[in-house]
Parts: sequence; C-alpha cells; structure tokens
Amino acid sequence: DFCREYGLEPGFDGMYLDQIGSFNAVPCFDESHPHPIGGGTWWNDSYHNMLKKVRQVLGEDSIITTESCCETYVDFFDLFLILDTCFQHTGWNYLTGGGDTVSVPLFSMIYGDYALSYGSACQFIDRTDRFEYKFIRNLIWGILPCVEGGNAAELESSTAGEKLAVLKRTVAFYKENKDIFLYGRLCRIPEY
Repeated sequence: DFCREYGLEPGFDGMYLDQIGSFNAVPCFDESHPHPIGGGTWWNDSYHNMLKKVRQVLGEDSIITTESCCETYVDFFDLFLILDTCFQHTGWNYLTGGGDTVSVPLFSMIYGDYALSYGSACQFIDRTDRFEYKFIRNLIWGILPCVEGGNAAELESSTAGEKLAVLKRTVAFYKENKDIFLYGRLCRIPEY
C-alpha cells in the first residue's frame, strides 16, 4: 500500500525499502501461521510474495533497492545499499568480540555481475586521506560511488574542497571505465 501510494508519484524513479536485505529471518512458533513451526522457508517466501506485488505496482522500469546485501534477494532488488564496509574503523568489532578484523568485498566478488551495490562509509567529516582511501576502495570493490550523509557545515569546511576534488577525480575515472565497473568481475582483492 505504501509503494502504491508514494512510489507512483511523478518524478520518482524507484523505491528504497529499508532493512529487508539486512534483517535476519527469525524462527516463528505461532501455530496459527501457515508454515512449519520454528523453521521452513516462510520468511523468504513471504518477502518474495510481497516484493513481487511491489514490482507489479511500481513496474519493471522502476528501481527498487534495500539496505545492506543479501543473496536471498539478488533476484529481486536492482541495488543494495551497503554502508558497512568499514566496521574495522569503529568500535563495533571490539563490542562484539570480533577483534581487529579486515573487511573484504565478499558480496561484490560473488554477486558483482548479478547485483549492483551503492553506498559508502565515506563522510566529509573524515580526514581527506581517509576519505579518499575509503572512496577509492569502495569503487574498486564494485560499489557505485557515493558519499554518506553530509550537511552544509561539512560542505563549507576548510577541507571540503579537497574532498570534492577526490569525488570529481574518482567519479570521472568511474565514468571513463563504467563498463568495467558494471560488467567486470572482481576476481581478487587488489593491493593498493
């Protein structure tokens, strides 16, 4: 109903459906539900049934995207919003007992020629060298170039010009090599 009401507004090219790709299936023990108790394929089947209806409402030419990545939905979503490529630079690993982990582009390496990813942990509040490293790394990893968040104060900061120059250079490189980025396959993690 939401997609029908808002997704067909003039000027919209698609719909972002939050959390579907990032939320885990949970066992259900409600005996009144028409699926096996505690298991089965009900989670995947139910989402796919809903998503088929969304596609029918929005049409084949609309872009439909979700948060994070999940192989269960590669057949449906046009894009996956991936923001969790830099958890090793946060306190998340420490809090979860993960230690000093290193991210790898596993989803891009496996599904890169089937599923497009976009999103970024690149923020204007980062130091310029860190911003550039993350932005270029994401591009190499098969993630369409973009920046997370940002506000007017960050765009007016003393280092904003440096970061905008990084964006301009990298997006120009992406455009020149778009076929490779969109249709190529990441076979190994490059050294950089």
